[in-house]
Amino acid sequence: MKNLIVVGDSFCAGQGWPQELAELLNLNLVVAGYGGHPWWACRHFLNQKYIKDKIAETDTLVFVHTFAERIPFDCPNEQIANINKFDPNPKTEVGLAVKLYYKYLENAPFAEWAQQKWFEEINKDYANLKTVHLHGFPSSLPFRNLLGGVQVLPDLTSISIAEIYKDGAHPNTLHQDTRPNHFSTENNSVIANQLCKLITDYSPGDHEFNLDHFQLT
Repeated sequence: MKNLIVVGDSFCAGQGWPQELAELLNLNLVVAGYGGHPWWACRHFLNQKYIKDKIAETDTLVFVHTFAERIPFDCPNEQIANINKFDPNPKTEVGLAVKLYYKYLENAPFAEWAQQKWFEEINKDYANLKTVHLHGFPSSLPFRNLLGGVQVLPDLTSISIAEIYKDGAHPNTLHQDTRPNHFSTENNSVIANQLCKLITDYSPGDHEFNLDHFQLT
C-alpha cells in the first residue's frame, strides 16, 4: 500500500476525516495533526529522514494550512500549543511568555512572508505527488496560487463555526471547542468523501466543498 500523508493543526488531529479518507482511498495513513501547531512544525515533520523515506512511497500529501503568526516551534509541544493567547491572566510562566510574545514580539508581515516561502518550497519539493491544500483560516487563501495542486475552499474555520453558530462566533471558539477536528462525526465523513473524489479525479486548481452535504446550523 502506498501512503496518504496528512499534516496540519487541530483540523486534522485525533480520529476523524484523515482515517476515513485513507480507508476510502485504500492508502496507509501517516498523519501529523496537532492542536495549536504552526506550519513550521509541519515542515520539520516532513523533513525527518524516516518521513522522507515514506514520501518516496506516497500517493497523496494533504496539507491543512494554519495562520502564519503561530509561534514557530519544531516538534509537538502541547505546553505552548494549548495556551490561549487571549487569556488576560496567564497562570504559568509559559502562558505569560506566549502572551508577551504576541504583545511585543510578533511580526505579522515577517510571518506571512516566511509562510509564503514555505508554500513555494512545497510547490517545488512535492511536485511529483498529488497535493491537496485545505486552509484552516482565511488568511492563507490569498497566497494559495503559490502552492499548486488542489485547493479546497472555503476555509475550515468558516465551516466549523457554521456547524453550531448561526451568526458567527468569538475568536476563542475553536480554542474552547471539544468536537473532534472541530467537526461533528457526520461532517468528518462528509469531508472524507468529498476529498476522496477530489483526489480520485485529481485536477489541480480551485475546488469548493459542496456545503449542501454538510450538517450546518
